[in-house]
Amino acid sequence: MNYCIRFNKDSKYLNTIEELVIDFTPGRSEMLLQSFIDMHADQRVTMDIGTIEPSKELIAAVANLRDSSKFAMRFDKKNAAALEAIPKLGINWYFTNPALTYDDIFTYKNLGASEFFIGAQLGFDLPHCKAIADSLGMEVRSVYAYAVETTSIYKNYWQYFIRPEDVTLYAHYIDTIEFYGEPHMVNVLVKTYKAEKWNGPLNEIIPIVEKTYDSRFIIPHWGRRRISCNRKCMYGESCSMCETIYNLSQSLEKANIIIPPNIRAAEVPEIAPIEEIESEIKPNF
Repeated sequence: MNYCIRFNKDSKYLNTIEELVIDFTPGRSEMLLQSFIDMHADQRVTMDIGTIEPSKELIAAVANLRDSSKFAMRFDKKNAAALEAIPKLGINWYFTNPALTYDDIFTYKNLGASEFFIGAQLGFDLPHCKAIADSLGMEVRSVYAYAVETTSIYKNYWQYFIRPEDVTLYAHYIDTIEFYGEPHMVNVLVKTYKAEKWNGPLNEIIPIVEKTYDSRFIIPHWGRRRISCNRKCMYGESCSMCETIYNLSQSLEKANIIIPPNIRAAEVPEIAPIEEIESEIKPNF
């Protein structure tokens, strides 16, 4: 799994992270693009132009790059001018808008995108999502703690996010994970996710988690379950995994029983039926 951050000169990982995202600044980016890529020759550089219409100078600068194999562009799918011009350059590119459905993935591929952000339900059907992406020759991208939803009714622990302890598991399905926030926070996030360990409440690093899940007391079965649960709880099917895990974590915390840090979701055997898991992990304190 590659790590990606937005360019900031004060980042501790400026020269070691696998991918840097730079914002397009008309009149400046065109002139500095080649020199910036040369400075970061061992890293991938992605230019984010958002909804800005690409200038003729930018198109010329990209077309004249000495080596564009580690360069990509991304933009909003409403940016018609970018969608018209950028695919013709023969470079990797993708939308900033996530794929919310499998139809979106196929549409993005037909338009020429090289990769896509996952959104909504796709984050809970990752084996299938990754298989489709591989069959299309596309890569899967993810923000570490966010995926655009099709509705706002989901409880915080039903939303998509990746715990640091689950990185090795998610690496089978996610090619690139992106971190965002204030520069000092991004430094903390990269360090934490590289270590695959967070000794404290998840909401300190994952804002959408409102309940006080302490990562030290969460059993690794949760990550294994979430990658392919299809969030059945939202479609009338009985599943109380998230609630059960939360209640168990509270009990373990009260008893100060810490999950050994060397146990990871990727090492947990395939998940048994939910009824069996719930009967096994209900605490008896």
